Amino acid sequence: GWSNRDSGNIKGVDITLKKRFSDNYSLDLNYTLQFSRTTGSNARSSFYSLIDAATGEVFIEPDELNPIDGDRTHQIKTRFTYSFPRDFRSGTLTGKILQTLRVNAIYEILSGSPSGGSGNAIGGITYGANYFRGKWYTDLNLRLDKGFSLGRSRKIGLFAEIFNTLNRKNHVSYPSRYNYEDNSHVTGGVDVVWAETEDRNHKARFAADFNADGILTVEEAALGNIAHNFMRSTMNKGRWGTARQVRTGIYLTF
Repeated sequence: GWSNRDSGNIKGVDITLKKRFSDNYSLDLNYTLQFSRTTGSNARSSFYSLIDAATGEVFIEPDELNPIDGDRTHQIKTRFTYSFPRDFRSGTLTGKILQTLRVNAIYEILSGSPSGGSGNAIGGITYGANYFRGKWYTDLNLRLDKGFSLGRSRKIGLFAEIFNTLNRKNHVSYPSRYNYEDNSHVTGGVDVVWAETEDRNHKARFAADFNADGILTVEEAALGNIAHNFMRSTMNKGRWGTARQVRTGIYLTF
C-alpha cells in the first residue's frame, strides 16, 4: 500500500510590474524567486542512503531535502507590445510598411532544472536526487500584426507568428550508446518459440520477430528491445527543443 513518506516545502517571492497600454506600448514583467524542496519528486522515488561529501554524514530519506524535479529557482517572464503610430514617418516607404504595425513579444528566462548527474553542483549530497542544476533556458516568441481599414468597423490584416525565434536548443543529450550486448538478456539468452511458450512478456516481444517464422531469436529480441527503449527515450520531442516555426495568415474583422 501507499504511505506518506515524502515531505517538502516551497518558499519564494513574486515581483510583478505592469504598464497598461499608453505611449504606443505596454509591458508585463514578472520575476519569481522560488525554492522548491522535497524528499522525493514522486511517490515512486527510490530510497537510498545519501552521503554528504564534506562530513561523511549519512542521510536516510526522508531526512534530506533536495530540489524537486521541476524546481526553477529564478524565473523571469515578460510580455511586451508596441504599436507604431499612424503617422510614423509619413510620406516614406518605411512609414507605409510600419504604420499601425503591432509587435507582440513574449520572452522568458528560467534557471536550469535539477538533475542527478550533470551540470553545476548545488550542494547537499554527492549521490542521489538532484544534486546538480542544468543550464539556463531562454525562449522568445513574436507576433507581427499589420491591419488595413476597409471602412467603418471593417478591417483586413496580415499576421506572422514566430515561435522559438532564436532557434534555441534544449540542453538535453540525444539518446545514444545502445548496443546488442546490453540487450541480449531479454529472453534469458535463449530463442523463444511462439507455440511452446505461455510467457506473456515473451509473447509481447514477438513484434520483433522480423522474419515472422514463429521463433524469436536472441538477436531479434535484443534489436526489438533497443528499438523500444529508443522510442520511449525520444517520445517527448520537447526535451530537445522544437525548431523555429513561422506561421502566417490573414484575418478579417467587421
